Amino acid sequence: MSRVFISCNNRDYAVGRELERALMERGHTMTLQVAALPAGRWEEQLLRGVHQADVFIPMLSPAGLGSQWVVGQTGMAISCEYTRNTLVLPVCPRDQIPNFVSAFHCFWFDKDLDPSQGKVSNKDRAAIKQLAQDLHQAIVAHRAAQPPRIFISHRHKDVEVARKVIDLLKSAFHVTTRDIRCTSVPGYKLAVGSPSADSLLADLNGAEIVMGLVGPDTAESEYVLFELGASWGLHKPTFPLRIRGAAFHHVPEVLREKSSLSLAEVSQCLQLVEDVHRVSSIERKQRSGTGRGAAAVRRRARLLARAAQPAGGSGASPRPAARARRRS
Repeated sequence: MSRVFISCNNRDYAVGRELERALMERGHTMTLQVAALPAGRWEEQLLRGVHQADVFIPMLSPAGLGSQWVVGQTGMAISCEYTRNTLVLPVCPRDQIPNFVSAFHCFWFDKDLDPSQGKVSNKDRAAIKQLAQDLHQAIVAHRAAQPPRIFISHRHKDVEVARKVIDLLKSAFHVTTRDIRCTSVPGYKLAVGSPSADSLLADLNGAEIVMGLVGPDTAESEYVLFELGASWGLHKPTFPLRIRGAAFHHVPEVLREKSSLSLAEVSQCLQLVEDVHRVSSIERKQRSGTGRGAAAVRRRARLLARAAQPAGGSGASPRPAARARRRS
């Protein structure tokens, strides 16, 4: 589900931890747990927790409103609403909405719940679970209306390469069909009946990353040039990914100042994984860097490199010696 940051004063920790537990039971993860004592630069880690969150929940009790940290983090999250589409879900005492969140739909502490008591009764626990369910439903509804995080621009003739890119991303990251737009791969296409140009532009505008599969004949596709040009104009992180023997001069001119990768090389397929992790908020699978998870990512990278080869199989080829032994 979503990555959540709960901002609360230390007097509200008991309620905050109970709310955190209820949200985690519904599949959400925390960018930094309530009452955590991070080692090292703890202020930097608090800021990173806010910036990495998809959902920010400030507990604006009297104690929370008296905390410069809670109020400051709320202001930071509201700014992230514009830059990173962070969902801000304030929790307040009923009929006591602070002015700085008055434009937001707010959620309520139960009228009998005092967050500063330092303990949670069974009655309080039931109220907090209901609050968590209300927040969960708001998060689910928000995610359903969100544009995809990754947009893959490509010619339909390159559908097999696009499919292998998606397989690589799925092996390395927690992504769903809603997180990726790829118009030729089933499950990632536009909704039936949607206006193509308007829908694609909306998806491009909301995407965190645009990937362009660039072959020797990409210049012949008006749609790919339109999508990559729009991405450039929107200042989106755009990855030119060369396939089928494409060279640097095949990259559309507006993107030639950007570094490109050749997906025909396994090492550069693995570099793509690192770059997605570096510039996006998409959560990486915990075990994708070592052991069985790493092996799955490398296997998908080899399959992608094979699919991205030029016609006839020239160019870098994964594990040629092993195939030669099998043929003999």
